[in-house]
Amino acid sequence: MSFKSPLDTVLELESNGRDKTKQTVDQCILLGVLAGWFAGLGGFGCLATGGNIPDISPGTRQIISGLTFPIGLVMILFTGSDLFTGMQSAATAGLLSRKVQALPFLKLMFLSFISNAVGAIMFAYIFVYYVSSGDDYWVNIAKDIAVKKMQGDFYKKIISGIMANFLVNVAVFCAASANDIVGKCAGVWGPIYIFVVCEFEHCIANCFYIPLGLFYGAEGSWGKFILHNLIPVTIGNVIGGCLCVGTLLYYIHHLRGDHPDAAQNALLWAKGKIFKPQYLGINEEGDHLIINK
Repeated sequence: MSFKSPLDTVLELESNGRDKTKQTVDQCILLGVLAGWFAGLGGFGCLATGGNIPDISPGTRQIISGLTFPIGLVMILFTGSDLFTGMQSAATAGLLSRKVQALPFLKLMFLSFISNAVGAIMFAYIFVYYVSSGDDYWVNIAKDIAVKKMQGDFYKKIISGIMANFLVNVAVFCAASANDIVGKCAGVWGPIYIFVVCEFEHCIANCFYIPLGLFYGAEGSWGKFILHNLIPVTIGNVIGGCLCVGTLLYYIHHLRGDHPDAAQNALLWAKGKIFKPQYLGINEEGDHLIINK
C-alpha cells in the first residue's frame, strides 16, 4: 500500500470539492439519494448481524456493528455518491483555497442533506413495508435504538455529532490519501469502527435508524426526532466536518505549508477579492511583510 503526503491529500480534497460543486442539480439529488441508501444499507447490516444474535453482551454487539457499518461508507466513496457529512472537509478545503465559491458550496450542502435524508428514510420505509416480515429479533433492537436516540441533552447531542463527523471526515481523508483499493478500505474502517462502537451521533445514519424504529412502532414522534436529534446532531456534524477537519487540515498543511511565517493569512482569506495576501518575506527589522493585492 502506498500513500500520498498530507499536503497532497488536502490538495486532492480541494479538487474533489470543486468537482462536486460543479455537478448539476439532478446529479446532486440522485447521488445524494444513493448515499442515503448506502448509509441505510450499512445501518441495516449492523442490525442484521449484531442485532440479530440473542443473548450476547452489548459490547460484543457493538464490535460486530462497528466492523459492519463501514461498508456503507466504502460503497459511497467508490460510487462517487454525495454524502452530506463525508463531503464537508473536501468542500470546506475547496472553499478556503478559493477553488469553490460560497453559493455552490451552500447549494451542494443543502441538496446533499435533503437528498441523503430522503434516501435513508425511503430505504427504511421500503424495507419495513415491502421486505421485512417484522418478526425478526433485531426489530426490538431497532426500536430501542430509535427511542434512545430521541433522548438525551441537546448539547450532548451536538458534542456527539462533532465527534462522529470528525471521525467520518478523518476516514474520508485517510481513504483519499491511499493510492489503492485496499488502502482506501483500510483507511475507512478504523475511524468508522471507533465512531460506531462509541455510539456517536450521525445525522444521515439517524435518518435511517430513527424512522426505521418509528415505522416499527417505537415510542416517539417525527417532531421529537427532528427537535431532539436531527437538529443538534446536524449542527455537531457540520462543526466536526467543516471546522475540525476541513478548516484545520487546510490551515496546517496548505495555508501554513505555503507561508509558515505568515499566520495573518489565516484571517485574510475571508476578505475575498478585497484582500489577496502575498507574503514577501522578512525585512531588516524582523517584521513579516504581507501585501494585499
